Amino acid sequence: MSHIKIVDMTNESPVLPLSDLDLAKTNFKVKGNKIGGSCLSNFFYKFERFILPEAVLVINKSLIGDNNGKWTVTPHKYKLGFNNETEVVTDSNWNGSKYAFNFTSFDDIIKCKPSQTTSFDIIGVLRNCPPIKSKKNANGEVTNRSRPDHVWDKTWKIFSDGITFQLQLNQNPQGSSNNDDALRNRTLFEIEKMLRRNGSSLHRFESMPYPDEASSLLLENQMISEERLYDQERMDQEYQSLFMKLTDEQRSIYNEIMSAVNNKKLCMFFVYGYDGTGKTFLWNTLSASIRSKKQIVLNVASSGIASLLLPGGRTAHSRFRIPININENSLCTLNPNSDVAELLKETSLIIWDEAPMTNKHCFEALDRSLNDIIKSNSSSRKDNFFRGKVVVFGGDFRQILPVVPGGTDEDIVNSSLSSSYLWSKCKVLKLTKNMRLTIGAGSGDVDSIRTFAEWLLELGEGKLGGENDGHAIIDIPDDLLIKDSPNPFQDLIDFVYPSMIENYKDPFYWKDRAILAPTNEIVYDINNLFISMIPGEEREYLSSDCICQSEDIQEGADAGIYSPDFLNGLQLSGFPSHRLVLKVGVPVMLLRNIDKKNGLCNGTRLQIVYLGKRVTEAEIISGNNVGHRTFIPRISMSPSDKNIPFKFKRRQYPIAVCFGMTVNKSQGQSLSIVGLYLKNPCFSHGQLYVALSRVKSRDGLKLLILDEEGNVTNKTLNVVYKSVFSNL
Repeated sequence: MSHIKIVDMTNESPVLPLSDLDLAKTNFKVKGNKIGGSCLSNFFYKFERFILPEAVLVINKSLIGDNNGKWTVTPHKYKLGFNNETEVVTDSNWNGSKYAFNFTSFDDIIKCKPSQTTSFDIIGVLRNCPPIKSKKNANGEVTNRSRPDHVWDKTWKIFSDGITFQLQLNQNPQGSSNNDDALRNRTLFEIEKMLRRNGSSLHRFESMPYPDEASSLLLENQMISEERLYDQERMDQEYQSLFMKLTDEQRSIYNEIMSAVNNKKLCMFFVYGYDGTGKTFLWNTLSASIRSKKQIVLNVASSGIASLLLPGGRTAHSRFRIPININENSLCTLNPNSDVAELLKETSLIIWDEAPMTNKHCFEALDRSLNDIIKSNSSSRKDNFFRGKVVVFGGDFRQILPVVPGGTDEDIVNSSLSSSYLWSKCKVLKLTKNMRLTIGAGSGDVDSIRTFAEWLLELGEGKLGGENDGHAIIDIPDDLLIKDSPNPFQDLIDFVYPSMIENYKDPFYWKDRAILAPTNEIVYDINNLFISMIPGEEREYLSSDCICQSEDIQEGADAGIYSPDFLNGLQLSGFPSHRLVLKVGVPVMLLRNIDKKNGLCNGTRLQIVYLGKRVTEAEIISGNNVGHRTFIPRISMSPSDKNIPFKFKRRQYPIAVCFGMTVNKSQGQSLSIVGLYLKNPCFSHGQLYVALSRVKSRDGLKLLILDEEGNVTNKTLNVVYKSVFSNL
């Protein structure tokens, strides 16, 4: 049996809360002032990440030297007892775990490599450790104990490898010099550029160095510089090509919007069109036109996956710094002299796609913020929304509306853009021609396509199922159904994923297909089933969860209510699970924005190509960066769910397996093959409409509908809040 040595930690080293050991699932127990525990070596990485890697030494019992008083072998022949003590003290400035400790150093230990079945045992007694000091930010909140400056000092040369290579490739004398200071500065400069592109900065990390003053000048409002970097000639060529392809109704809308931009009219528009009517094509044309004149257009969307379809697109929350938890008094976190504020002042047009799914308070927060940061000659606030900027919203009110936890139908409708004070000044422009369903259609398919499109619109507007109050039982056409059989769910799998075992390693196989379901619970079961079907060795990754200290939750008894086991058991929408099981070849979906410029945002789908101890590698299979490979690290995340009466952090890979996905998560995605599994019916406005309109043709759609007894049926519930259409 092998054992662990953990070195002494000094004042400057991080302190290890006992709760973190519980999170590591190593079965550590504390009785009085004694600590003991064990874990198998194949779970050792869960414990190892809490201590310095170089501090870990392993001994083999046969190599133990003479007893020098620092340790004794316990009666259990496979355990090693340590006589050293580590008592626990707390400090008045510490708001962390009540119980924290440092292990002491044991010198007579010999390194060896354990087998996968080796068990590590630690037995010790607590003694006094140095007073624990904490850092607090400007708001008085305790910050985490990460040390980015330490990581930088140890790894900056690795970061600089690409820069050195480029300098040598360009035969730059600096590249072959030994000027470490210049290379460090250039590396910091590139890191700062990447951080700024993703709405952050090195200034957020107090201990980190910053590029020198000369380099900082080059960073001055990089946002404006990037928006004006577009090649005018190429943009003009793109605009001319796109403009020639506009339909009559698209051209009419384009002319009206550009007239407002060119004449600097105070205008708001809402382009109302269902999926396939060419909204994205219109956004591309407007963007190319604006950029060909060296002007700035900001393309944003309400979801990460929708933003990838826009040229230079970003999520609205990241671009405008909109708070996650929004209310009627919220403001964007914009300083009047910040880069974002200066960018907004220079902007000629704002395009906001998928607007109906966003809470009206987000639009109103931007309106109030622009009023604060942009001075206007107009003394009246009444007719000067968005401080005179031309703003174009787009979307389809038949689709899913803003999520209001615990809200009624009326609450959800009242949270939408059409219920905002802004709506009265918003001109609605409609797109009605379904371009997606007619592309490539033969003459014999036109009637079928038209029939399907009209049926979808009637379903989305709640016109099916006779007279109803918005909750209607409707019949699904026979050709769209999975019929009753000995195993109807297997029939659904075979429709969506035919010959899966033969093709699962091919990234293009997963690109345009998915099984959809209304709830996270059903999707979770679907994904677990598929994981067991895919060949290969699975790897389990467990998260590290901890409660965040606050005025309401203090150290000791209060924090003890929310045990690690309790936190591990929380399954939250849009949040990674505590237990993540992966295999090479499995499709996954990102749950956080990581690098939006390179297509890594919330909703991006990827295929796993490598599973490591501390990192995974995956290949993008959706969006504009298909084929690009990236490493995905564990990150610390806190849920924004208002129903949770406390704040906690989960350190986990920000991904979820996505053989199946929720209907809500599929909004904004265009797929070729969709299987809709309705074990339970859709329960909210637009869910059924969104699920059925993901496909490019009805041939790529099948539904498996079960009644309350679990029998296959052709009837399901369609929910439509009809009052949302009253102001259109």
